[in-house]
Amino acid sequence: MQSFFEWYKSGKIDPAKTWLILGKGPSYSKRHAYDLSEFNLLSLNHIVREQPVTVAHIIDYDVVNACADTLEQHAGVLIMPWVPHVELKRGDFRRGERNLSELLAENETLQRMNRQGRLLWYNLHVPDYDP
Repeated sequence: MQSFFEWYKSGKIDPAKTWLILGKGPSYSKRHAYDLSEFNLLSLNHIVREQPVTVAHIIDYDVVNACADTLEQHAGVLIMPWVPHVELKRGDFRRGERNLSELLAENETLQRMNRQGRLLWYNLHVPDYDP
């Protein structure tokens, strides 16, 4: 598994393209008005189900399972925190107890993406800050 920052420096993306972040907000429905091929696309959470993207960014581990049917086809790479968030109770997501390496052992989608060099991590945790 490779760090997102190592991957980014490796030059595997087109540096001439601007990044466009796609999220669930109201502007998402207007994306068809633009030529998205002009951008490096980064999706937030479930948006990866809707269309192919350069990078799928998922913080909450449950989203991997919710999007498993399209994640591998739509994401060029998947970036996740080393310790993803988990749902403690309905709607309450917090930093989990297990790291990505541990979760990888039980999740076939993550295993396949990792074997293909398409699973990236970064450190989301800020020491002395855990809301």
